[in-house]
Amino acid sequence: MLISQLTGGLGNQMFQYAASKAQALRLGVDLYLDKTHFLTTPLGKKNLRRYELSHFNIDEKFKKPSFHWTKKYLNSRKVYAGFETFRENHVEVHQEFYDIKDNTYIEGVFQSEQYFKEFESEIRKKFIFKTSPSSKNFTLLEKIKTENAVSLHVRRGDYISNTETNKLHGICDLGYYRRAIELIANKIESPYFFLFSDEPEWVQQNLVLAYPFEVINHNSGENSFEDMRLMSNCKHHIIANSSFSWWGAWLNSNKNKVVIAPKEWFQNPNWDSKDIIPDNWIKI
Repeated sequence: MLISQLTGGLGNQMFQYAASKAQALRLGVDLYLDKTHFLTTPLGKKNLRRYELSHFNIDEKFKKPSFHWTKKYLNSRKVYAGFETFRENHVEVHQEFYDIKDNTYIEGVFQSEQYFKEFESEIRKKFIFKTSPSSKNFTLLEKIKTENAVSLHVRRGDYISNTETNKLHGICDLGYYRRAIELIANKIESPYFFLFSDEPEWVQQNLVLAYPFEVINHNSGENSFEDMRLMSNCKHHIIANSSFSWWGAWLNSNKNKVVIAPKEWFQNPNWDSKDIIPDNWIKI
């Protein structure tokens, strides 16, 4: 068996599942998920994130192996009983990932489709939403089908409020969105933009388009996954440097989709993002 440690928001959990599931398929073994990260600690501290993969058609099997701490060089590290450990330590694709063997505990994000590209059809089947849309979202889905719909995602939240996160990621500025809007408007006919954000009020006040658009502002908290479903049903996409909108675009199975992504995924120049954006997406 393989065990994948789940951390972060929905987009990160999807990358962790997809990469680990693909390796489990290569080996012909079962995949288990460790969602301990989302539980309240014995001291009562709650994680701001929640386990969200339950909205998908995945095989939900959970396991948390026992562990002890050991010191290696100057750092303390977890050692899991009965398991080898594979830990991601850079954002480029780890070629060693494909050498993972049975009985391995996997830690990391693995933010590249290269990890699971050969099993794309299986991963797409696993990421079919099984949670039914609310009535308001169902109505929006029907509208999206009738338009040449373009999803546009603005990620702010902790990218702004958290100093360390801001230093690493930064944000896509208004100039990026203006260039992306004009580029996509030159490539497709009669675009209709659906704007998504964790701060929809900021988008409403700062991003005015010369094309038909509407800001989606009713999905938040536990219902945030609804935005990803709406995004994935659009025909084209302008994404932020965010795993959430990355998946919103990737889940769209339209072979002729236009996806525009930021060329610089990280603000930190030491983080090479060359493996994050699929080759057929447009980087600006």
